[in-house]
Amino acid sequence: MEKKLILLEGIPGSGKSTFARFISIQLQRNGYQSLLFHETTYDHPIILSDSIKDENMWIEAYLKRWHTFLNRQFDNNSVIVMESVLFQNPILNLLNKDVARERILSLIKELCLMTSQCSVSLIFFHQKDTITAIDNMIKSRGGSEFLNRKYEEFKNEKYYESKESRTPTT
Repeated sequence: MEKKLILLEGIPGSGKSTFARFISIQLQRNGYQSLLFHETTYDHPIILSDSIKDENMWIEAYLKRWHTFLNRQFDNNSVIVMESVLFQNPILNLLNKDVARERILSLIKELCLMTSQCSVSLIFFHQKDTITAIDNMIKSRGGSEFLNRKYEEFKNEKYYESKESRTPTT
């Protein structure tokens, strides 16, 4: 039997985690075994730590995680609910590594092909006013402290290093 996947995607703060929990609970109430993997799940089967700096090594490792996950056996009555693994996580990581748009699109297409062997439902949280949505997310996660933490987390990535070297000094 095909693996049953529900993938939730959208910008940070769009409600993916909340809705993923809701879906998982409803599936269980309806007699399905639900496996829920939030983007912050410890030992996530797909999401990598940010320690891989080389873009090619990162892509290879990400594809390997997907391959291993898709070949893993699950109960036939299981529905797997995951957020941010098809678009947000790989795109964010590769943008931070300053990877060309075409290479990112190529990876997304490859991931879509890999998951086509499953019964996949994709839920995308569209935000009409992304600026307000992101501002609200930043405020809810700690404001400037959150932004400083994120900067410290990613400041050594190629994207930030290349931007800082191009920033004129006064």
